[in-house]
Amino acid sequence: MAAKKGGGLKQNLVWIVIIGVLGILAYFTLAGGNSGNNTTKTKNGNVAAVSTPKTTSQVDTGGGNTQNTSGKSLGASFNLSPKNGGTLGGSYLLKNLSMSKGSGYESANIFLKSISGNSSFPKYGASISGNTIIVTLSDTKNFDIDAGGYSYSGANPLTINGSVIKSIGWVQNGEDSIKINIVLKKQASFNDVVSNNPPTLEIRVAI
Repeated sequence: MAAKKGGGLKQNLVWIVIIGVLGILAYFTLAGGNSGNNTTKTKNGNVAAVSTPKTTSQVDTGGGNTQNTSGKSLGASFNLSPKNGGTLGGSYLLKNLSMSKGSGYESANIFLKSISGNSSFPKYGASISGNTIIVTLSDTKNFDIDAGGYSYSGANPLTINGSVIKSIGWVQNGEDSIKINIVLKKQASFNDVVSNNPPTLEIRVAI
């Protein structure tokens, strides 16, 4: 009888060890399976949402313009802020006013003629007041002394009736300064582009 009892005790110990090992293996298996899951469960058993970082295809190319990866300009430089540029010291005549269209904007074009040999554009400022963009040109007039008449004798104001630009007009603002009024159908953001040959100021207005 004593021999049978000893054998049964050993058999029970073996089963206890086997059950313990299986329990440990089961624990590590479950722990390893959950380690790669970044979701969490709330108390009521619902799975919480997993947040992912936001991505963007926009790239800042500098100079105030923003481009997306397809290369299409997003027009970040169009705004309501005043614009200015050019240099003082020359002498210019107003030659022509016109309107042109681009992709997503209309342009009021101001053409000048240098009578002092300067190749740059004169000092200018552009700001918006209500529905009118006011451009002031320094060292510029609309009277050609040598020709004895106006250097620009077109319509004033020049009626445009575009999508956003309504008219472009000018007024002499002192002996050597001209003010250009670009009247819009509604207030809109704008940008300025200068060309030096011939001296041209392009005010681009977003449609």
